[in-house]
Amino acid sequence: MMQDPRSRDVCVRVFPSLTSREQDSSPVRSYDVAVYTTAPLNLPPGTPTRTPEEMNGLPRRTSGKLTLKWERYQEILAQFFEAEKGIEAMQFRLRDALSQELLVLVDNVLSSPSGLSIWWNIEAPELDDLPWELLFYAKPNVAPPPDFIFVRGLPPQTPTPVLPLSGDLRVLWTDHASTPQWLRTMMNSGFPGLKTIPSTGDLREALRSSAAEGVELVHLCADGSVTLAYEGLLVGDSGERDLSASELSEVLSGSRVSLIGLTPVSSPRPSDWSGSDRSPEVYRAFACMASARTRLPSMVVPIGPTTDAISLLFWQAFHSAFAGTHRLDQAFANAKNAARASTFALFLRNSPGKLFRDVQEGNDIQSPARMATELQESSAFLDRIEVLGAKYGALPDYVSSFAKTETTRRQNIETELGKWTATEAEK
Repeated sequence: MMQDPRSRDVCVRVFPSLTSREQDSSPVRSYDVAVYTTAPLNLPPGTPTRTPEEMNGLPRRTSGKLTLKWERYQEILAQFFEAEKGIEAMQFRLRDALSQELLVLVDNVLSSPSGLSIWWNIEAPELDDLPWELLFYAKPNVAPPPDFIFVRGLPPQTPTPVLPLSGDLRVLWTDHASTPQWLRTMMNSGFPGLKTIPSTGDLREALRSSAAEGVELVHLCADGSVTLAYEGLLVGDSGERDLSASELSEVLSGSRVSLIGLTPVSSPRPSDWSGSDRSPEVYRAFACMASARTRLPSMVVPIGPTTDAISLLFWQAFHSAFAGTHRLDQAFANAKNAARASTFALFLRNSPGKLFRDVQEGNDIQSPARMATELQESSAFLDRIEVLGAKYGALPDYVSSFAKTETTRRQNIETELGKWTATEAEK
């Protein structure tokens, strides 16, 4: 019997405390945390909170607190941004912020004989750029269990379509003056099963080319900035205007692009350089961009300083595994194990299984990515019709007739899309 894939999911949600107004002048900031799962973990009941009892089909198992001393917040980040030497200290600081219930969760997961999928979802955007991955990947002399994966996001409520693929995967990467040499060398060397396509244009041109040429992966080199509303913006090197998450979503809507990788642009290092050559803002920008509440592909981004050698090790392991298995979970876990000191995070927006399914060339199948987009638009339209009906009562016959036709069309899309779900691919 096939194992229920939801039994691997552990969803950890961080909420702003309902008493946050009382904390405005306090040096300590507290957040409510709830853990949702059906996995066989030995978790204490936790402290009572007003968090939801169910999330995406998973029951709440325990709850606790996440507490940061606000005046040490910048100090914590500054220590981490010094260089990779701060990783263990950063991991200790993160554990110090967790309540006992959450520490039990971390230790249970690390001692579990089988791998779990930890979905870490943050409703407080000021916490997005903290490297929560280090809770599981940086504990000295303790490796995560086999098949373990830690990702940012929420488990999808519906199966994600698996894209048909004939031939090699294709990755389009930006090759311009500020592209780090290690990335240029790696992409030009290539990987078996992965076709690399350089783009010498700006960020928008690279994205438009990716959508038009039907590539599956995109690797962008960019700087970044963060607005006062915690919106992450990508900054190119050719004087182009900043790229927002909403524009990125609009350009790639309906395309085959399933994964975006981000790398900071290179910059000259001073002779006395002893740490990262990037300011903290670029990592904050990447984290805010990747966690944006809009329709985006999954993203792999650095959220802290990583040396060129470690970055090269991570991406070599990632691309080699991904090209061979087409599995995002295995590729990321393989890369994190190969580069334990790396600070890469996976912001996942689809089921962590196979993203692509091999088919014979010329197989005439409508793009599941396009069908998924049409399904989302159809659902949004019917939701608006339902709101109007609740507000105004009976709607004109031609509106009701159109809604009935649209409902039939949505059902047909769901049927076709069901042929390409992750569950069918795994079978």
